[in-house]
Amino acid sequence: MQKYIHQLINDIEDVIKTKRHNPSFEKELINIESSPLIKPNNLNQKPEVALQFNEPLEDYWLINSRNNMYCYFGFSFEQFPPVSILNNKQISALVNAILKMWDTYNFSVKIPDEITSEELYPILCEHMEKTVAY
Repeated sequence: MQKYIHQLINDIEDVIKTKRHNPSFEKELINIESSPLIKPNNLNQKPEVALQFNEPLEDYWLINSRNNMYCYFGFSFEQFPPVSILNNKQISALVNAILKMWDTYNFSVKIPDEITSEELYPILCEHMEKTVAY
């Protein structure tokens, strides 16, 4: 089981690295050089033309506006083993990796001080199944 947990944590770290080092979506949406809203010669355009969404943004919101967190991260619920077959060290490592991944995607969570990793891990896994807007 330790080998699988290690591989799962590596996969989570890869998701984090990909998100941090691949801002292609942002670059595609915010291209100052070609933005019709920035160029002074477009000031006399009709507002409905000047405020049109770029196709990548429009497609993104129509297709991807509501999914569960597993979908955004590229995982499935089945990839995360139940608490009953993990030891405390494995659970803590997975909780830390999951929270780091959430932070990378700007999902925040308030965790009470008294909750243990053994209690938190299944809550995080269940929450990742819920539909979220991102």
